[in-house]
This record gives sequence, structure tokens and C-alpha cells, in this order.
Amino acid sequence: MRKISVLSVISIIVAWTTMAWTLPILNDDGTGPLDTFANGTSYGTYTNSGNLLFIESGNNLGNPANRAWVESIVENSLSLSSDFELHATNVSLTPFDSGLTGTWATDNSADVLSFYAVKAGNAFAMYQVTPADSMGSWSTFDLWLSGLANNGADLAISHYTGYNPSAAPVPEPATIILLGTGLVGLFGLGRKKIFKN
Repeated sequence: MRKISVLSVISIIVAWTTMAWTLPILNDDGTGPLDTFANGTSYGTYTNSGNLLFIESGNNLGNPANRAWVESIVENSLSLSSDFELHATNVSLTPFDSGLTGTWATDNSADVLSFYAVKAGNAFAMYQVTPADSMGSWSTFDLWLSGLANNGADLAISHYTGYNPSAAPVPEPATIILLGTGLVGLFGLGRKKIFKN
């Protein structure tokens, strides 16, 4: 019985640690850590929800070739299969700081989005929201840092695009390890009960 308790405690610790590593930093209310310049002044009220995947020069919107191009970059960034597709999700924006930062929310609160692109100047930045959410915040600070858009000048947002995948992303290795650990524990518990009888 003591071995089962120790295994349970270890499984819980691994689960909490794994969740802490995978939770995104969400700054929906403007109270979180801000993007700051070297002199310590803040870029704006909000930062980006989720994790930055990549920044590309060009436009994520336009003809179907643009969407296929963006999908291929996401596939490469996350090592996804080539049947991965992105579909636009209706999202409303509330801009702040002269269009440098703001919040987003899906038009239907029951909808969630997994990816979004922030376009400003001559480039766009793609983010992944894990887990998918119906609201969050955005900023053009990463585009400013990249220097790809307007040579680093202050960047008001041009457009925002929310995306959802048609194919589920491949699970992270930590999730697979956690699931495997739980199954091994259940197998051990069941085996002990069988041999005890």
C-alpha cells in the first residue's frame, strides 16, 4: 500500500510540474509583466497571450496561396503532419495604446482559437494559444523587436487573424509521458489486487 501512495504522490508532482511548463502566460487584464524597452519604459498595456511561434515578412492574409504558406510554416514550427489546415475564426479586437496593444475575444464565447496572427508594417507574428481560449491579449512588440516591420518604428496593428486547426496538433512528449505514467500506475494497482485475491 505504501508503494502505491508513493507512486501516486510522484505522479501528482510530475503532473503539476508538466502543467507549469506548458501553461502560457496570459495577460488579459493589463496587470501582468509588460514588454519594456531597454530604458525601462513599457511598450503598452498588454502583452501577447500564448507562445510566439515565428515572425515572417509578408502578409498572412490574401489569396489561398498565403494561407497554404502560413500553414506550412506552422507545420514546420510544431513538427505537424502535412494534412494540417488552419481556418479563420471570427474575433473582435479592442485596441489600446494607439493600436500597439489590446485584447481579443471570439465573437461567440463558446468558440475558442488555437492560433492567431498579428500583422503590422511589413510582417506578421504567429502565436499558439495552449490550451485554446476564447479571449486573450495581443501586442506588436515582437514585430517591433524583429525589425522586419518598418525598421523597428512603433507599429500600430494592421490586422489580426484568429485560427483554428482542422486536424488536432500532435500531443507534447510531456503529455505522453504523463499519460504513460498514469497507465503504468493503474496497471500496477490492478495487478496487485489480482494477485492479492
